[in-house]
Amino acid sequence: METFGIAISTLFIGYFLGQATDFAKFYYSNHRKKRAIKVEVQDLLEEFQYKTGRIEEIAKMLSDDELLNIPAPGKVDNVIYQDLFAEVSPYFTKKERELLKSFNGSVEHFNAGVNSLISGEAEKFPKNLLNLYYYSLLCEETAKNVVDNNLDYRLTDDDGRLTEINARVHEFGLRYSLDNLHEIR
Repeated sequence: METFGIAISTLFIGYFLGQATDFAKFYYSNHRKKRAIKVEVQDLLEEFQYKTGRIEEIAKMLSDDELLNIPAPGKVDNVIYQDLFAEVSPYFTKKERELLKSFNGSVEHFNAGVNSLISGEAEKFPKNLLNLYYYSLLCEETAKNVVDNNLDYRLTDDDGRLTEINARVHEFGLRYSLDNLHEIR
């Protein structure tokens, strides 16, 4: 009977050690995926800061009479978010999910702005460039909230910050003589 007891206890210990190992692997894997999404947002914050500067350069180039073709900033890819978010979203808190979805929505608006800039009519290029500048600033703001893990902050609720962004866009439009400023939302 003694050997049977040892065999059963060894079996149970092995089983529980295996389960603990599986849980640790699962937890570590989800932790790495969640961290990868947040690191991607940090990288995209830097990219949007670059894009905002690039849009200003393009606006400066519009006044150049010798300019043959108007360059446009490229789209922003958030590949890691697209690949991993559905898998690890249940392991983020509700507020973290909302913040990440808000950032992803901003990225989608920016990319749609790039599409309209590229495929739009030449006369609408200045207005589309102004819209793209606005989207870039919104992406910067939402990315900063994700990076700072500012879970209770919503840009849409901060009238003061939205007014600052709108004023910055308005000043950008005036500085580079981009028309139809009243149509920006």
